[in-house]
Amino acid sequence: MPRRNSLRDLASKISGLFKRGKGEEAPTAAALPAEEEGALTIMDRIDKIAYSWFGEFGEKLAKFFNLDEALALGGIETYPIIYATRMVFFTVLAACISYFYMVIGLYFASSLAVQLLVVLSAIIMPVVVLVAFLAYPSLKASIRSSDMEHELPFMAAYLTTVAKGRVTIVKAFERLANINILPAAVREARRILRDIRLFGKDPLTAMEENAMHHPNRRYRDFILGYTSTVRSGGDIIHYLTSKTEGLFEARAAVVKGIADKIAMLTEAYVIVAVIMGLGFYIFFSVSSITPGGRPASLTNFLLFAYVFLPMFSLFMLLAISALQPKTALPMPEPYRALIFSIPIAILVTALGLYLTNSWKALIGAEEPTKETISGVLMSVTLGLITLSAPPAVSYSMVAYTSKGVEEYVASFLRDLVEVRKTGLSPERCIIHVAGRDYGRLTPAIRDLAKLLSWGFPFIRAVRTIVGRVRNWFARVALTFLVDAVDVGGGSVETLEALARFTFALSEFEKELASKLKPYVIMPYFGAIMNAVATIMVIGFTSETYKVSPTTLPISMETIILYFTLSMLLNSWIMGLVAGRISGKHLAAGFTHAIVLTVVVYAAIVILIMKFITFA
Repeated sequence: MPRRNSLRDLASKISGLFKRGKGEEAPTAAALPAEEEGALTIMDRIDKIAYSWFGEFGEKLAKFFNLDEALALGGIETYPIIYATRMVFFTVLAACISYFYMVIGLYFASSLAVQLLVVLSAIIMPVVVLVAFLAYPSLKASIRSSDMEHELPFMAAYLTTVAKGRVTIVKAFERLANINILPAAVREARRILRDIRLFGKDPLTAMEENAMHHPNRRYRDFILGYTSTVRSGGDIIHYLTSKTEGLFEARAAVVKGIADKIAMLTEAYVIVAVIMGLGFYIFFSVSSITPGGRPASLTNFLLFAYVFLPMFSLFMLLAISALQPKTALPMPEPYRALIFSIPIAILVTALGLYLTNSWKALIGAEEPTKETISGVLMSVTLGLITLSAPPAVSYSMVAYTSKGVEEYVASFLRDLVEVRKTGLSPERCIIHVAGRDYGRLTPAIRDLAKLLSWGFPFIRAVRTIVGRVRNWFARVALTFLVDAVDVGGGSVETLEALARFTFALSEFEKELASKLKPYVIMPYFGAIMNAVATIMVIGFTSETYKVSPTTLPISMETIILYFTLSMLLNSWIMGLVAGRISGKHLAAGFTHAIVLTVVVYAAIVILIMKFITFA
């Protein structure tokens, strides 16, 4: 996959420091100075070969597919002709590999079907490479637009806040470029500053060009509206304030849309995992123990329950993660605990299988019995709990300190504004409000007040506290507070704008959480429904055939073992999905996974005792 080149890459040498001028003649790769060639990376050397071989053809392809605009929208800083020649090079390379693969495959293929499969796969391989290169800029543009969609209200609020301190737009972007908790906004700010400092463009032109080549419509409107207001001599503060408020209204619609999409995905997941899953469970169970049935039914069930359903759950996790706002700080502690718990969980499961002497039944070495089925289920349940408990505890400890902080941050800033109206300095205002209760934010506010009372500079004190806060929203608000005081002197108007914007954004976070909360229960419903309905059907069917004894293709004990084991494993995965819906981290799902695994295990044991009679 193409990577983002630095300014010293071959592409930048050919394009003249990323200039996208029309009709420019790119120098040949052979014209590079000898001393520069030694500093080329592997990809630079590939680009050199590709350009020397396919330069003319690459130029035509770049114009035909309009790669200039596509790369600009995706933020891929590679010269279009170089990207096109790279695409041709790897496509030809894939075609050559496919040809040798086809020759070898046809030589060893023993049937016409295998030969057709070999030829088809050999044809598809270079096509896939070509399509991947063509689709990559669009994918990057979509990611760039999505990231900015989530951060634009914060970016607009920040620019409005510092603008009230009479800071120039260049200085505002310089400050924005150092706020690493807004990565999408930082990237755009640095692109604008690069064009100003490196290419000598005036700020308004640099902003306009950046906006014109950005895939997000709201960002384009915001930046182009600003430049138009400046050129026409309008009121910049009024424009930024009104536009930011408009973005907040749009953010409310976006939050509603996110909640609706996640709800739709959750409903689709439950339909597939419950309705279709239940249908397949019942179909496979009945067909496997029906006289005249085929053992192949069990094989098909194993593929469905142990491959298809887990893969579908993984797809749902990725889809929900892509939809949710990227406003979560990295939380490595639960995943470190998971790495620690994996070998322990394997050891617990193996030890349980050994002590209950049920491992032979699990691998098919002997016929399962009631005791061995119970041993397998208990061992796997203990293993899943052991696997999930450390990351669940670690996540709970970290998440406890940041839960509900958004609302408390907004309350803190509003109180700060009211006290500031009395004429006290920002430092004295913070010391004054530190005695109030701000929930889980209270320790951080009181520590900040202590630092200020000891004479620490305001900026240094706040940034020290920001590093200790584990909530993304709180970090953004406190970082904005630093610049509001630094550039605007902490005026009432500036702080009031910051407090108003923070309160609006906190309301959006609460609204999204409240809309998603009811959907957390749906994976629980799905897992329990699958277990109850399937075991009841197996029990009723087996009792029917006991009335008129006959030889069954697969023993009832084998069916019960593999069906109930799949229910346990899929219920654990459903717990991860439930956690991903409820929280901003996948680690939130480990607690749900434990609860759901225990509930399903208890339901399976009770139902087996009630509805199934073993021989």
